[in-house]
Amino acid sequence: MPLNKDALTRYRIIDNCLNDRQKRFPTIQNLADACSRILKRDISTSTIEKDIAAMKAGMPNGEQAPIVYSKVEKGYAYGEFGFSISELRLEKEAEYF
Repeated sequence: MPLNKDALTRYRIIDNCLNDRQKRFPTIQNLADACSRILKRDISTSTIEKDIAAMKAGMPNGEQAPIVYSKVEKGYAYGEFGFSISELRLEKEAEYF
């Protein structure tokens, strides 16, 4: 899990975007825009790329999220139907200090 609250919030935003049935296959820019809008500050696409890599990482630091990039759709999606990080058990951040 991330040590920083903004990262955890971005992970949740990314998760919500990837599960949005209206906007399938969001691009890095779509994800950065969603995070920027909700956090009310600029979030770069490189930050989102790092967040996706962290979400895909294995435990204990990542969620092992099955995020895949579709070259055809030019965007991201979960490779496993119905996956969501909100279904995972979250550890206290204090345990990682």
